[in-house]
Amino acid sequence: MAANPISGPYSAPATTYHQNIAKFNRSELVTAPFIATGSYANSIGFYQSGSAAATVTLTGGGSFTVPAINANAPAAVHEVGVYSVTAGSIYLLYR
Repeated sequence: MAANPISGPYSAPATTYHQNIAKFNRSELVTAPFIATGSYANSIGFYQSGSAAATVTLTGGGSFTVPAINANAPAAVHEVGVYSVTAGSIYLLYR
């Protein structure tokens, strides 16, 4: 899996997601295969893009899969650090 180098400025719109008191003011769409490096590193959450199920590896180890967004599986903000995306697409979130 190749790393994705990053250079600004960022093309993704600045979006604010709310979950309880958490606010995220930057989102970046990433698609597998993807390894968080450079400015994509140190995310503090992610949000399912809705296109398909996504599988992420966490910064501290371990991984999990979230289903595609549909009426029966509403999207949620997952407040975890993402190391890589091995399937699907997600929005990495930053404060």
